[in-house]
Amino acid sequence: MSKTSCKILPVIIGIIFILAIIFFFDIYSSQIGFRVQADERSVSDIHERGRLKNEMPEIKFGKSITNLKSKFSKSDKLACSVSSILDTNVFNQTTEFTLNKEKNILTYKKENYPIKMVNITENLFDIKIKKKKNLLGLRSFYLLEISALYTEDDIYSTLAILSTNVFYKMLINELAKKEELTYLRTNLVKLKHRHKLSLCVLQEDIDKLMLENNNKREGIIFKNYYPLKVLQDKKSPKTEKQKLLLEKLHTNFLTGKIAAYKIFDIKKFTKYHNIMEKLANQYNDFLSYINPHEFYLYFNPITGLIEPIGFSIVESKETPKNIIDIFSNITPKDLKRKKDSSLIPGWFDIKEINPYFKKDFKGFEFIKEISRKNIIKIKSGTWNIANDLIIPQNNIVIADKGTKLNLINNAKIISFSPIRFKGNQDSPIIIDSKDSSGGILILNTDKKSLLQHVTFKNLANPKISGWEQKGAITFYESDVDIKNCNFIGNKNGDDYLNIFGSNFSIIDSKFQNTFADAFDADFSKGIIKNTIFQAIRNDAIDTSASDIKISNIIINKAADKAISIGERSNIKLKNITIENSNIGIAGKDLSIVKAKNIKIINCEIGVTAFQKKAEHGPAKIYLEKLITKNLSTDYLLEKDSELFINKHKQKVNAKKLRKKLY
Repeated sequence: MSKTSCKILPVIIGIIFILAIIFFFDIYSSQIGFRVQADERSVSDIHERGRLKNEMPEIKFGKSITNLKSKFSKSDKLACSVSSILDTNVFNQTTEFTLNKEKNILTYKKENYPIKMVNITENLFDIKIKKKKNLLGLRSFYLLEISALYTEDDIYSTLAILSTNVFYKMLINELAKKEELTYLRTNLVKLKHRHKLSLCVLQEDIDKLMLENNNKREGIIFKNYYPLKVLQDKKSPKTEKQKLLLEKLHTNFLTGKIAAYKIFDIKKFTKYHNIMEKLANQYNDFLSYINPHEFYLYFNPITGLIEPIGFSIVESKETPKNIIDIFSNITPKDLKRKKDSSLIPGWFDIKEINPYFKKDFKGFEFIKEISRKNIIKIKSGTWNIANDLIIPQNNIVIADKGTKLNLINNAKIISFSPIRFKGNQDSPIIIDSKDSSGGILILNTDKKSLLQHVTFKNLANPKISGWEQKGAITFYESDVDIKNCNFIGNKNGDDYLNIFGSNFSIIDSKFQNTFADAFDADFSKGIIKNTIFQAIRNDAIDTSASDIKISNIIINKAADKAISIGERSNIKLKNITIENSNIGIAGKDLSIVKAKNIKIINCEIGVTAFQKKAEHGPAKIYLEKLITKNLSTDYLLEKDSELFINKHKQKVNAKKLRKKLY
């Protein structure tokens, strides 16, 4: 044998040996259902491992979670959601907390957070962040300790003891998120305490911040019991009115006076029911651990309908006899009413709340119904509306040039269908309220609305006892294009125009002499262009969690902020002129503002950047080609927020701006 052969032979033997190890390891790993991955550790990995752990016979996970992929058809939307969840890394190795119980300090990424901690059970902690701080965008959350985690290599074996109950609740919340239902942020984290490393389930509390995360307005949250159990401890005039209305509706529903589809959001409950039903069909033990009726509910203050909320990991102490079986009261007829034109919330049926209510639009002489085209036409002319005009879904509402509507006697236009009001420059459509009592609400439309050459005058925010809108005109989850419109002199409400959860455009329009804010965008995306704001008694433009491009705007005499940008908004400004206002541009609460060609003249404060709400964080503002004149203060900048003017970073010069400016 040659020397070369002698050298090669050991190499060949080594390669064969390594391949053999890989081959047998592959067989072994497939037998125990455990996939080795460097970075991705999915829910299916966790439970496939845990299900077959012989040393934990008390844990019964039913059928393998991975069977969900083959169980549901590819066309099933839920199947796509489940597959997405199973392929998602739910364990983030960088999320690690250190707890000092003696000092009530929780440390994350070398930053200390003062906390108030209550032991609900031996391994469940209720944690609240103090001193107006937030941790990962949370101020109140639960930590459920699963087990001790002695080494990094023990992650999979310790995850195996994650209880079936908790896992199912985590899965329900993930599926709810995929189906665009209200859910609770839930994740796995590591916790160090006294040199011990533990694995925990972290879940946010059910509170106002949870609603904001789900793009919801603050409203009543309650448990699915009778009598109602409301979660909010702090009382406010608005929530107290909502509670009284909710109690009346709830009682009327239970006594059969109101049908289920008039108090519950049937579309959302149908999705929720499908999640529960399919999980129950997939897992034999699902209903042994989860009561599908024992969930939290949210009373949406805009739609006036009740929506489901995902499951909490905190076990309820209530007796099951108090739980209401909602689904037994929602009949197949109710589910079909999702497409029924008579779908109107239940609060309109209560005569003592709204004695002027007409059950449909057919009693109005100026309404013409074109059934074959699903068109509801408002005839040309001048019309007084003294009763609520309610337009059901699956229609298009149109009005021609020159039409004049006068909303009096607290009358409201409430439409579940898009509106197409098209006037022209010589003959605009005018919607007025001579007694300053009428308002407009467009909600949950499936097509875009259009307002063109429409003038709104003297309107007020719609309200009934316990139900009240912020804006005199509100578009809720209803896209809209607004062109050449005037919004003049509203008499009540926080906003003249409020757009919530919608795509929009406002072009060549004007806001003038408003009662408070002129325009407010919440959780929306759009553009504002070539528009004038004049004599605004509060903010001209106010945004929350929105993405908006604003260009060619003139703002004159805004009593508070010309442009107020808050709560994770992403705003681009270009060619903006602000004059004779209190504050030019205010950025706050994790918002990012990029602005170019800005003029701020004769104002008290030019620019501010700060953190207003503890659950959010600092703001960033980038200004290029800024021109200022006659400002009392050029800018106010808090620590941690950032302000760049012409690419030069400005120095911090202010503290506690929230107290000074609000």
